[in-house]
Amino acid sequence: MAMAVMALSSAWLETEVFSVLEGAGDPAARLDQVLEAFQSFYQRGGKSCLLDVMPIGGGPDVRAMVKALMQRLIAGFERLALDAGMEPTEAVSRAELALVCLQGSLVVSRGLGDAAPFRHQIESLRKGFLSAEGNGRAPRESGHFRPGSGRRGGS
Repeated sequence: MAMAVMALSSAWLETEVFSVLEGAGDPAARLDQVLEAFQSFYQRGGKSCLLDVMPIGGGPDVRAMVKALMQRLIAGFERLALDAGMEPTEAVSRAELALVCLQGSLVVSRGLGDAAPFRHQIESLRKGFLSAEGNGRAPRESGHFRPGSGRRGGS
């Protein structure tokens, strides 16, 4: 059953995410399209990520598929950043952080019973993933965008 769920998720990712990340066109438009797809799929943070509700320990086939999907997501976000003119090391770092922001915020949203963390991270990615400083603010030493920078109010 877990493999069937993963296959459906993989098919959705192929159509709605990978084809866009790995495609051609304006990087900012591609980013917006991918973020909108994630928002729609996860009901604006109201739906849990698969990794939160399905144990990765579900067997070697499930673990291998999860790993492959995560690696491809990172590679896709890296490609997007490179297409925007980012240096390779920064592109890899931002790609990994994008995946952590998306998936981690879904877990946090589920735990809190509040979709706000997911929505905040979507906005942070939208505003900062492709920007020179990473978030439109003064650059930190690392130059990385800060998760949650799209959030208003407290920390």
